[in-house]
Amino acid sequence: MVKIIYKYINEFINEEELIKDLENFYNDLSDEHDKKSVENLINDIKDIVSNFDNEFLFMKYDKVYNMILNNDVYLKLIDEMSDNDLMLMITDYILAPKVPKLNQEEFNRVVDAAINSGEESRENCFRLVTNYEYHNLKFDKIIDYFLSIRDVWYIVELMHFLQDDYDLDSIVNKIIETGDKEFIKKIINDEFINRTLDGYQIERLKECL
Repeated sequence: MVKIIYKYINEFINEEELIKDLENFYNDLSDEHDKKSVENLINDIKDIVSNFDNEFLFMKYDKVYNMILNNDVYLKLIDEMSDNDLMLMITDYILAPKVPKLNQEEFNRVVDAAINSGEESRENCFRLVTNYEYHNLKFDKIIDYFLSIRDVWYIVELMHFLQDDYDLDSIVNKIIETGDKEFIKKIINDEFINRTLDGYQIERLKECL
């Protein structure tokens, strides 16, 4: 249900799809209290949809938005989410307009879940950056992870994505600190590097070879 609502509040689905997904969720419930709560929510959403003309679509969205975020089953499930569940929900999308509010400690725990997520760990980490670029969070754990596994593509993509609002000198310093000449050479030879770093930063890397 949390993922269903996350899709709706980010406007990846409309009210009709929301109702359909909630009905499928309702059919899998066994707890009578939860079933009643979700059933009432579905009926309330249907009432809202039927009472709004197309010219007032933004008002319809606001009413549904406020209603679903205050549903007791949704709130209960939010409290029960693990760091891994939260990470998987966020990284379903490369860039969602509305993401859960996280402080640095909470974000780092979600990053740990992404790092430990197996084959998708690199992409999951990258998507955490794309989703939280403007949330005043530090991405040191993700940068250090990409450097530790010597992933040229992801470290360059990350720098390219952050180039307008992040201290790239700090990342360049971390690259130099690896002391790995072969790794640094691959970064310098990456096709995106000249669009990402300035001449001075590239020269600093070349001096390490």
